[in-house]
Amino acid sequence: MTKFLLSCITGLAFTASTIAADAVFSHDGKFVTLIPLTETAGDLWRVDLKTKIIDNIRLDLPKGQSVRSLAGGAEGELLVLTGEAVYVHDANGTKKLCDTSGVEDAKDLATVPPKATGGMANWLIVTGIDKDSHEPRTARTYYARKPGEKSFKPVFCRRIDQVGQGCFTPGGRYFFQSDNALWEGAFEYIPDNGPGWNVALVATSIAPLAYCDSNTSNTGQYRVSDAVAVAGKNVYVTLSGRHGADLLLRVTMPAKPPTCDGTDSGEALVAHYAMQGKVLSSVKVLANHTNIELLAAVVINGEERVFYIIHPDHGTSQMMLWTSRTDKAEVIEEFKDEQ
Repeated sequence: MTKFLLSCITGLAFTASTIAADAVFSHDGKFVTLIPLTETAGDLWRVDLKTKIIDNIRLDLPKGQSVRSLAGGAEGELLVLTGEAVYVHDANGTKKLCDTSGVEDAKDLATVPPKATGGMANWLIVTGIDKDSHEPRTARTYYARKPGEKSFKPVFCRRIDQVGQGCFTPGGRYFFQSDNALWEGAFEYIPDNGPGWNVALVATSIAPLAYCDSNTSNTGQYRVSDAVAVAGKNVYVTLSGRHGADLLLRVTMPAKPPTCDGTDSGEALVAHYAMQGKVLSSVKVLANHTNIELLAAVVINGEERVFYIIHPDHGTSQMMLWTSRTDKAEVIEEFKDEQ
Protein backbone atom coordinates (compact mmCIF):
# COMPACT_ATOMS: atom_id res chain seq x y z
CA MET A 1 0.00 0.00 0.00
CA THR A 2 1.33 3.43 -0.93
CA LYS A 3 2.55 5.49 2.04
CA PHE A 4 2.15 9.27 1.67
CA LEU A 5 3.23 12.13 3.88
CA LEU A 6 1.09 15.08 2.81
CA SER A 7 3.54 17.86 3.51
CA CYS A 8 5.35 20.64 1.75
CA ILE A 9 9.02 19.69 1.32
CA THR A 10 11.69 22.41 1.08
CA GLY A 11 15.46 22.57 1.30
CA LEU A 12 15.95 19.74 -1.20
CA ALA A 13 19.33 18.94 -2.76
CA PHE A 14 19.40 17.40 -6.23
CA THR A 15 22.11 16.14 -8.55
CA ALA A 16 22.24 18.12 -11.78
CA SER A 17 23.94 15.38 -13.79
CA THR A 18 21.30 12.76 -13.12
CA ILE A 19 18.30 14.33 -14.79
CA ALA A 20 16.55 12.22 -17.37
CA ALA A 21 12.95 12.02 -18.40
CA ASP A 22 11.57 14.04 -15.51
CA ALA A 23 13.03 12.22 -12.52
CA VAL A 24 15.93 13.46 -10.36
CA PHE A 25 18.08 11.62 -7.80
CA SER A 26 19.20 13.38 -4.62
CA HIS A 27 22.94 13.87 -4.08
CA ASP A 28 23.13 10.87 -1.75
CA GLY A 29 21.06 8.62 -4.04
CA LYS A 30 18.50 7.92 -1.32
CA PHE A 31 15.61 9.88 -2.84
CA VAL A 32 14.06 10.38 -6.27
CA THR A 33 11.83 13.30 -7.16
CA LEU A 34 9.42 12.89 -10.08
CA ILE A 35 6.17 14.09 -11.60
CA PRO A 36 3.31 12.21 -9.87
CA LEU A 37 1.92 9.10 -11.54
CA THR A 38 -1.59 9.58 -10.13
CA GLU A 39 -3.83 12.40 -8.91
CA THR A 40 -2.28 13.78 -5.73
CA ALA A 41 -2.21 16.78 -3.42
CA GLY A 42 1.32 17.73 -4.50
CA ASP A 43 2.92 19.00 -7.69
CA LEU A 44 5.80 16.52 -7.34
CA TRP A 45 6.62 13.29 -5.51
CA ARG A 46 9.73 12.72 -3.42
CA VAL A 47 10.30 9.00 -2.99
CA ASP A 48 12.37 7.58 -0.13
CA LEU A 49 13.89 4.52 -1.79
CA LYS A 50 14.54 2.76 1.52
CA THR A 51 11.31 3.35 3.44
CA LYS A 52 9.21 3.66 0.26
CA ILE A 53 7.43 6.67 1.75
CA ILE A 54 6.29 9.23 -0.81
CA ASP A 55 6.19 12.91 0.16
CA ASN A 56 4.12 15.44 -1.77
CA ILE A 57 6.03 18.56 -2.80
CA ARG A 58 3.87 21.64 -3.33
CA LEU A 59 5.18 24.35 -5.65
CA ASP A 60 4.01 27.94 -5.80
CA LEU A 61 3.12 27.93 -9.51
CA PRO A 62 0.64 30.24 -11.25
CA LYS A 63 -2.87 28.86 -11.61
CA GLY A 64 -3.23 26.56 -14.60
CA GLN A 65 0.46 25.72 -14.92
CA SER A 66 1.70 22.18 -14.26
CA VAL A 67 5.12 20.52 -14.25
CA ARG A 68 6.33 19.10 -17.57
CA SER A 69 10.01 18.44 -16.80
CA LEU A 70 12.58 18.60 -13.99
CA ALA A 71 16.29 19.25 -13.63
CA GLY A 72 18.77 19.60 -10.78
CA GLY A 73 20.55 22.94 -10.42
CA ALA A 74 24.23 23.57 -9.77
CA GLU A 75 23.62 24.67 -6.15
CA GLY A 76 21.27 21.82 -5.26
CA GLU A 77 18.07 23.62 -6.22
CA LEU A 78 15.29 22.05 -8.29
CA LEU A 79 14.45 23.51 -11.70
CA VAL A 80 10.88 23.05 -12.93
CA LEU A 81 9.63 23.47 -16.50
CA THR A 82 5.95 24.24 -17.13
CA GLY A 83 4.34 24.98 -20.47
CA GLU A 84 5.14 28.68 -20.10
CA ALA A 85 8.26 29.16 -17.97
CA VAL A 86 11.11 27.70 -15.93
CA TYR A 87 10.93 28.04 -12.15
CA VAL A 88 13.52 27.41 -9.43
CA HIS A 89 12.47 25.75 -6.18
CA ASP A 90 14.61 25.70 -3.04
CA ALA A 91 14.33 26.29 0.71
CA ASN A 92 13.09 29.83 0.02
CA GLY A 93 10.15 28.69 -2.10
CA THR A 94 9.41 28.83 -5.84
CA LYS A 95 10.29 31.73 -8.15
CA LYS A 96 10.23 32.30 -11.89
CA LEU A 97 13.57 32.07 -13.68
CA CYS A 98 12.70 32.71 -17.34
CA ASP A 99 10.00 32.42 -20.00
CA THR A 100 9.68 29.72 -22.65
CA SER A 101 7.49 31.89 -24.90
CA GLY A 102 9.79 31.44 -27.89
CA VAL A 103 9.69 27.63 -27.65
CA GLU A 104 6.63 25.73 -28.82
CA ASP A 105 5.84 22.61 -26.75
CA ALA A 106 8.91 22.99 -24.53
CA LYS A 107 10.00 19.90 -22.59
CA ASP A 108 13.09 17.81 -21.68
CA LEU A 109 14.72 20.40 -19.40
CA ALA A 110 18.43 19.93 -18.68
CA THR A 111 21.12 22.02 -16.98
CA VAL A 112 24.63 22.28 -18.38
CA PRO A 113 27.09 21.37 -15.57
CA PRO A 114 29.44 24.05 -14.17
CA LYS A 115 32.47 22.08 -15.43
CA ALA A 116 31.26 22.00 -19.04
CA THR A 117 33.52 23.51 -21.69
CA GLY A 118 32.58 25.56 -24.73
CA GLY A 119 31.35 28.57 -22.73
CA MET A 120 28.10 26.81 -21.80
CA ALA A 121 28.40 26.30 -18.03
CA ASN A 122 25.06 26.63 -16.21
CA TRP A 123 23.03 27.21 -19.37
CA LEU A 124 19.55 25.65 -19.64
CA ILE A 125 18.59 23.31 -22.49
CA VAL A 126 15.09 22.28 -23.61
CA THR A 127 13.61 20.63 -26.67
CA GLY A 128 10.80 22.18 -28.69
CA ILE A 129 9.08 22.05 -32.05
CA ASP A 130 11.50 22.74 -34.91
CA LYS A 131 9.78 25.56 -36.78
CA ASP A 132 12.23 25.32 -39.71
CA SER A 133 11.77 21.59 -40.29
CA HIS A 134 10.00 20.12 -43.31
CA GLU A 135 7.76 18.42 -40.74
CA PRO A 136 7.25 21.30 -38.29
CA ARG A 137 4.51 19.67 -36.28
CA THR A 138 6.56 16.64 -35.25
CA ALA A 139 10.29 17.36 -35.57
CA ARG A 140 12.01 18.61 -32.41
CA THR A 141 15.19 20.60 -31.90
CA TYR A 142 17.13 22.14 -29.00
CA TYR A 143 16.80 25.59 -27.49
CA ALA A 144 19.29 27.15 -25.05
CA ARG A 145 19.09 29.87 -22.41
CA LYS A 146 22.17 31.74 -21.20
CA PRO A 147 22.38 32.48 -17.44
CA GLY A 148 20.76 35.82 -16.72
CA GLU A 149 18.73 36.00 -19.93
CA LYS A 150 14.93 35.98 -19.93
CA SER A 151 14.25 33.53 -22.77
CA PHE A 152 15.55 30.65 -24.91
CA LYS A 153 17.09 30.84 -28.39
CA PRO A 154 17.32 28.09 -31.06
CA VAL A 155 20.37 25.83 -31.13
CA PHE A 156 21.93 25.17 -34.53
CA CYS A 157 21.63 21.39 -35.05
CA ARG A 158 23.08 20.77 -38.48
CA ARG A 159 22.04 17.59 -40.30
CA ILE A 160 20.02 16.32 -37.32
CA ASP A 161 16.36 15.91 -38.21
CA GLN A 162 15.09 14.99 -34.76
CA VAL A 163 16.47 15.19 -31.21
CA GLY A 164 15.27 13.68 -27.96
CA GLN A 165 15.81 14.09 -24.26
CA GLY A 166 19.45 13.89 -23.24
CA CYS A 167 21.67 13.79 -20.17
CA PHE A 168 24.95 15.44 -19.11
CA THR A 169 27.82 13.89 -17.20
CA PRO A 170 29.27 16.05 -14.38
CA GLY A 171 32.13 16.95 -16.75
CA GLY A 172 29.78 18.16 -19.48
CA ARG A 173 29.63 15.23 -21.92
CA TYR A 174 26.14 15.08 -23.41
CA PHE A 175 24.33 11.90 -24.52
CA PHE A 176 21.01 11.90 -26.36
CA GLN A 177 18.82 9.98 -28.78
CA SER A 178 18.45 10.89 -32.45
CA ASP A 179 17.56 8.91 -35.55
CA ASN A 180 17.19 5.71 -33.50
CA ALA A 181 20.79 5.87 -32.32
CA LEU A 182 22.69 6.97 -29.21
CA TRP A 183 24.65 10.16 -29.86
CA GLU A 184 27.34 12.01 -27.92
CA GLY A 185 28.17 15.66 -28.30
CA ALA A 186 28.49 19.07 -26.72
CA PHE A 187 26.94 22.51 -27.00
CA GLU A 188 29.26 25.31 -28.09
CA TYR A 189 28.70 29.02 -27.54
CA ILE A 190 29.47 31.22 -30.56
CA PRO A 191 28.76 34.76 -29.30
CA ASP A 192 29.45 36.66 -32.53
CA ASN A 193 27.35 34.54 -34.86
CA GLY A 194 24.44 36.99 -35.11
CA PRO A 195 20.80 37.30 -34.01
CA GLY A 196 19.55 33.95 -35.37
CA TRP A 197 21.48 31.57 -33.10
CA ASN A 198 24.64 31.63 -31.02
CA VAL A 199 24.79 28.02 -29.79
CA ALA A 200 25.62 24.98 -31.90
CA LEU A 201 25.31 21.27 -31.16
CA VAL A 202 28.47 19.39 -32.19
CA ALA A 203 27.70 15.67 -32.01
CA THR A 204 28.00 12.29 -33.67
CA SER A 205 26.34 8.88 -33.47
CA ILE A 206 28.19 6.47 -31.17
CA ALA A 207 25.80 3.48 -31.20
CA PRO A 208 23.10 2.63 -33.76
CA LEU A 209 20.92 0.67 -31.33
CA ALA A 210 17.70 0.23 -33.30
CA TYR A 211 16.75 -3.22 -34.63
CA CYS A 212 14.43 -3.84 -37.59
CA ASP A 213 13.76 -6.82 -39.82
CA SER A 214 11.38 -7.93 -42.56
CA ASN A 215 10.77 -11.42 -41.23
CA THR A 216 7.38 -12.80 -42.34
CA SER A 217 6.74 -14.02 -38.80
CA ASN A 218 6.39 -10.38 -37.70
CA THR A 219 8.90 -10.65 -34.88
CA GLY A 220 8.84 -6.89 -34.43
CA GLN A 221 11.44 -4.21 -34.01
CA TYR A 222 13.20 -2.08 -31.41
CA ARG A 223 13.51 1.68 -31.61
CA VAL A 224 15.48 3.94 -29.31
CA SER A 225 13.21 5.78 -26.87
CA ASP A 226 13.81 9.29 -25.58
CA ALA A 227 14.82 8.17 -22.08
CA VAL A 228 18.61 8.47 -21.57
CA ALA A 229 20.58 8.63 -18.30
CA VAL A 230 24.25 8.46 -17.27
CA ALA A 231 26.04 7.15 -14.18
CA GLY A 232 29.77 6.68 -13.88
CA LYS A 233 31.15 5.51 -17.22
CA ASN A 234 27.85 4.06 -18.43
CA VAL A 235 24.86 5.33 -20.39
CA TYR A 236 21.41 3.87 -19.76
CA VAL A 237 19.01 3.72 -22.70
CA THR A 238 15.57 2.26 -23.28
CA LEU A 239 14.43 0.54 -26.45
CA SER A 240 10.75 0.53 -27.36
CA GLY A 241 9.61 -2.84 -28.64
CA ARG A 242 6.89 -3.52 -31.18
CA HIS A 243 5.20 -6.91 -30.70
CA GLY A 244 7.45 -7.32 -27.69
CA ALA A 245 8.59 -5.86 -24.38
CA ASP A 246 10.75 -2.77 -23.96
CA LEU A 247 14.41 -3.18 -23.01
CA LEU A 248 16.61 -1.29 -20.56
CA LEU A 249 20.20 -1.26 -21.83
CA ARG A 250 23.52 -0.31 -20.26
CA VAL A 251 26.14 0.97 -22.69
CA THR A 252 29.72 1.88 -21.80
CA MET A 253 30.55 5.34 -23.11
CA PRO A 254 33.69 5.89 -25.21
CA ALA A 255 36.84 6.45 -23.17
CA LYS A 256 36.96 10.01 -24.47
CA PRO A 257 34.53 12.16 -26.46
CA PRO A 258 34.59 11.24 -30.16
CA THR A 259 35.87 13.74 -32.68
CA CYS A 260 33.19 15.49 -34.72
CA ASP A 261 35.39 17.11 -37.36
CA GLY A 262 34.27 14.98 -40.28
CA THR A 263 35.42 11.78 -41.94
CA ASP A 264 37.26 13.07 -45.00
CA SER A 265 39.44 9.98 -45.21
CA GLY A 266 38.71 6.27 -45.26
CA GLU A 267 40.94 5.81 -42.24
CA ALA A 268 38.89 8.24 -40.16
CA LEU A 269 35.66 6.52 -41.15
CA VAL A 270 37.03 3.10 -40.23
CA ALA A 271 38.23 4.47 -36.88
CA HIS A 272 34.73 5.84 -36.23
CA TYR A 273 33.20 2.45 -37.04
CA ALA A 274 35.68 0.81 -34.65
CA MET A 275 34.60 3.19 -31.88
CA GLN A 276 30.94 2.39 -32.55
CA GLY A 277 31.72 -1.33 -32.56
CA LYS A 278 33.41 -1.09 -29.18
CA VAL A 279 30.40 0.74 -27.72
CA LEU A 280 27.97 -1.79 -29.21
CA SER A 281 29.99 -4.71 -27.85
CA SER A 282 29.54 -3.29 -24.33
CA VAL A 283 25.71 -3.42 -24.46
CA LYS A 284 24.05 -5.33 -21.63
CA VAL A 285 20.29 -5.87 -21.22
CA LEU A 286 19.32 -5.03 -17.62
CA ALA A 287 15.54 -5.33 -17.82
CA ASN A 288 12.81 -6.62 -20.10
CA HIS A 289 9.42 -5.13 -19.28
CA THR A 290 6.28 -3.73 -20.86
CA ASN A 291 6.53 0.04 -21.41
CA ILE A 292 9.71 1.25 -19.70
CA GLU A 293 9.90 5.00 -19.14
CA LEU A 294 10.97 7.79 -16.78
CA LEU A 295 14.66 6.96 -16.45
CA ALA A 296 17.17 8.47 -14.00
CA ALA A 297 20.58 7.26 -12.82
CA VAL A 298 23.23 8.13 -10.26
CA VAL A 299 26.49 6.69 -8.95
CA ILE A 300 27.07 6.60 -5.16
CA ASN A 301 30.36 5.25 -3.75
CA GLY A 302 30.91 3.29 -6.96
CA GLU A 303 27.40 1.80 -7.02
CA GLU A 304 25.22 2.74 -9.97
CA ARG A 305 21.49 3.10 -9.35
CA VAL A 306 18.82 3.35 -12.04
CA PHE A 307 15.23 4.42 -11.40
CA TYR A 308 12.51 3.75 -13.96
CA ILE A 309 8.80 3.10 -14.40
CA ILE A 310 7.14 0.06 -15.97
CA HIS A 311 3.53 -0.81 -16.81
CA PRO A 312 3.26 -4.60 -16.33
CA ASP A 313 -0.41 -4.64 -17.30
CA HIS A 314 -3.17 -2.24 -18.31
CA GLY A 315 -3.91 0.25 -15.55
CA THR A 316 -0.86 -0.57 -13.40
CA SER A 317 2.42 1.31 -12.95
CA GLN A 318 5.45 0.23 -10.92
CA MET A 319 8.46 2.19 -9.70
CA MET A 320 11.63 0.14 -10.16
CA LEU A 321 15.17 0.51 -8.80
CA TRP A 322 18.13 -1.37 -10.33
CA THR A 323 21.53 -1.34 -8.62
CA SER A 324 24.89 -2.45 -9.96
CA ARG A 325 25.74 -4.01 -6.59
CA THR A 326 22.94 -6.59 -6.86
CA ASP A 327 22.56 -6.51 -10.67
CA LYS A 328 18.83 -6.76 -9.96
CA ALA A 329 15.77 -4.51 -9.93
CA GLU A 330 13.25 -4.27 -7.11
CA VAL A 331 9.72 -2.86 -7.06
CA ILE A 332 9.62 0.33 -4.99
CA GLU A 333 5.88 0.93 -5.31
CA GLU A 334 2.88 -0.04 -7.44
CA PHE A 335 -0.03 2.17 -8.49
CA LYS A 336 -3.44 1.55 -10.00
CA ASP A 337 -5.27 3.99 -12.26
CA GLU A 338 -8.22 4.13 -9.87
CA GLN A 339 -6.12 5.56 -7.03
